[in-house]
Amino acid sequence: MSKYFQKIDLNETSSVPAKIINLVGKDKRVVEFGCASGYMSKVLKEKCNCEVIGLEINKEDAKIAEAFCKKVITGDIEDLKWHKELEGSNLDVAVFADILEHLKFPEAVLRKTKDILDKDGYILVSVPNIANISIRLELLLGSFEYEKLGILDNTHLKYFTLKSIVNLIETAGFYVDSVDYVVKDLSVSIIKETLKLLDLTPTGKTINSFNKIDATAYQFIVKAFNQKQKQKVVEKVFNEQIPHIYSIDRQIADFKHKRSEREKHIKNLEDDRIEREKHIKNLEKIRAEYVQHVENLEKERAERKRHINNLEKVRFEYAQHVENLEHERVEREKYIHQECENFAVEKKLREKIIKGHEEEISCLQAGLAEKREQSELLKRQLDGKEVILEKLLNSKSWKLTAPLRWLLLNSRKLEQKLKAFCFLSLQYLKIKKSGLFDAEYYLKHNSDVAESGMNPLAHYIKFGAKEGRLAGRSAQSIIEPEYAEKVFYPERGAQIAENDTVSVIIPTLNGGKDFFSLLHSFKRQKGIKKIEMIVVDSGSADNTLALAKDFGAETVTIPSEKFSHSFARNIGAERASGRYLLFVTQDILPSSDFWLYEMLRALKNSDAVAVSCAEFFREDVDLFYRISSWNHHRIMGFDNGDRILSMPESESYLELRKNAQLSDIACLVSNEIFKKYKFRNDYAEDLDFGLRLIKDGYKLAFLNSTKIIHSHNRPPYYYLKRALVDNLTLKKIFPEFQVPFVGTDGFAGDIVFTFDIVSRLVREDLNSLVLPCTTETLIDTVDKRLKSALLSSYTPFKRMYDCNYIDSDFRTFLKNIFTGLQVGKKGYDGILVHAMRGFMQIAGHYIDNSYDLIDEHILEEFNACIYKAYAYQLGAHLAYCYLVTPASKRQKIEKFVNELTIGI
Repeated sequence: MSKYFQKIDLNETSSVPAKIINLVGKDKRVVEFGCASGYMSKVLKEKCNCEVIGLEINKEDAKIAEAFCKKVITGDIEDLKWHKELEGSNLDVAVFADILEHLKFPEAVLRKTKDILDKDGYILVSVPNIANISIRLELLLGSFEYEKLGILDNTHLKYFTLKSIVNLIETAGFYVDSVDYVVKDLSVSIIKETLKLLDLTPTGKTINSFNKIDATAYQFIVKAFNQKQKQKVVEKVFNEQIPHIYSIDRQIADFKHKRSEREKHIKNLEDDRIEREKHIKNLEKIRAEYVQHVENLEKERAERKRHINNLEKVRFEYAQHVENLEHERVEREKYIHQECENFAVEKKLREKIIKGHEEEISCLQAGLAEKREQSELLKRQLDGKEVILEKLLNSKSWKLTAPLRWLLLNSRKLEQKLKAFCFLSLQYLKIKKSGLFDAEYYLKHNSDVAESGMNPLAHYIKFGAKEGRLAGRSAQSIIEPEYAEKVFYPERGAQIAENDTVSVIIPTLNGGKDFFSLLHSFKRQKGIKKIEMIVVDSGSADNTLALAKDFGAETVTIPSEKFSHSFARNIGAERASGRYLLFVTQDILPSSDFWLYEMLRALKNSDAVAVSCAEFFREDVDLFYRISSWNHHRIMGFDNGDRILSMPESESYLELRKNAQLSDIACLVSNEIFKKYKFRNDYAEDLDFGLRLIKDGYKLAFLNSTKIIHSHNRPPYYYLKRALVDNLTLKKIFPEFQVPFVGTDGFAGDIVFTFDIVSRLVREDLNSLVLPCTTETLIDTVDKRLKSALLSSYTPFKRMYDCNYIDSDFRTFLKNIFTGLQVGKKGYDGILVHAMRGFMQIAGHYIDNSYDLIDEHILEEFNACIYKAYAYQLGAHLAYCYLVTPASKRQKIEKFVNELTIGI
């Protein structure tokens, strides 16, 4: 419906349509220009019995108007086609209600209208007054803004005053009979305020000028006849209006007093309104406080409901725990009864042993008296020797033989170097004759050796074996263990002293279902006089703390935002009273009831001050963790038996890391030593601790014969974060750690390209394997895809494949990189495919030595391993990229690094 639609009340004196309809009268033949939807034609037909012909440009409105008009002509008024249809119609009235201001050439339309009117016919024209007081004030303020409706309607093409509309009508050949209007004025206060904004003084004369009809009129309604009248039209119009104007002036004078009174009343009302608003604000504030109070009560109710639910859950778990404890009590009573019987037998045996020891002590005391006499004799002899030694040191012969003595003192070092040289030479000859070393394979998989020009076998013996490089397709090392292992800790059979106590320190956060087993297993440890458990919790929401208290552990709580691996363990150590400290994680499990005894026995039987041990995998461990751990132990040399670690002669990064290896998954250290050093740094605190110990001359022990049960089954996103943090920390601890160059410009494209290659490998190549297949077929399929990728070109990335092997967090991380990425088509020059190929070769050796055939279950596990390897390599190389990029240019990767280091 047209925006100009109005409801018409014929009794409303301020309505232009009502005034026009009253001027038309009854029983007339009318043409309405711009009839819109016929809202005025309807009243003319139904109330005035008029016959109406409508003209309308809008087809939809014209169709509606047909219900009220005899005829509706659709089209533009200014194209004058209607003139041919209506010429000679001799109509009584032509209505232009708010039409002429929308026309380009309104005079031409008016001239043609004369031809369709009767000689006594007339036109009725309504136009808005552009000289209205509101427009004048806006112009004084420098504003002339179009509006949707009104005087400044955004579709108006012409603007009229009273004189200009009269001139237009007379120029078109009509004769003005009367002018009517509707008023829309402004209050005197608004006029004065507006003039004050312009620094103008609102005098009485000025105010009166704004109260004249040419300023207060909002619209003019002009009636003009087709034939000339006797009286001059303009004189008639203004003579008729002058008495009306004088009447208005008199009314203005009467209203001034009333206005003054009303303004006072308005001021009083305004003051009252302000007071009420203040009161309302106060009430609103009270209401807001009440609403807040209600919300707080509701939150407290919800919190209490959750607390009740938690208590109910705890009650159920406690009942279950009580049942388990009762079962354990019965078992323990049986065990105690058996132990008591054993103790009675052992007591009799020990009484016999003690009696024998007493007899031995008597003999030893007699011998001691004899030794004391011998000691006195030796002391007197020593005093005489010191006098002779003093004379010897001051003699000329002693001074002349100083070079010879230096040679004798250093002969041991020279002998060690000679033995090492002989050993290397012997190894070279043995390996060369054995045929186990594949020189072609070694050069192919170690490009740095090929580029150096060094003999590959010599490089392997001197460097490669220590670095974990492989001599051929077999993953087995061909270097004799006497060279790979420096020292094994001696088994001297010392017993644990009666006063040896161990404090077990366990950082926790939602320990989960395995935490009960961990606490229970430490309660069952044997061979130790006293085991103290200290749990350092950083915000667990499960029953971790309740379980710890049930098992008699001391609990320490720290805010989650203050947690770091060093801080939590140092806090626990401060509370410890044991002679030895055992640092473990919440997800380990001792492999036997004598595990801790074996750890402590190894520490006391060696020169080491701290000891760690190897790991047994859990049943649910993933393939990537198995391969990574296997390769790490192989490179570190931990799979060759128990070792004593000390400061190496070569202070290279790899040698230092091999010999500083402590793991706080399970690390036993004397309390005295730990208080001197303590943990530091947010990550790799155990490696940093071990490095400081060996640099200060202490020794460490690593046990391959005693193992802890521990492993993870983590999603790719965890390995991405783990690799990033590990490599950033290694560079911090080992400044000489060599970081490959990874530039920021092409790294994002490399990430996308390598993900696409990995996805194609899993979706296409491995999915098409006929199972079961040999391990060699699997390894060759993987290497073929990665090798061909190195020779291919970057391709535009279209979409990220749906994949069940990656978690939602890793998928979101990749999408943030992939979004909006544009990669030019060029030959592959990245590094991630090389890194993936290197890891897959290691994985191939592990699989080749672990499986005979590959079935669908092993392949499924291998597919997941590929994506985790990709995530790990991505994290490692993101760290390299961050480390080699200058601080001023790290903005592109800074946000990724900061986000990924949270929560590790």
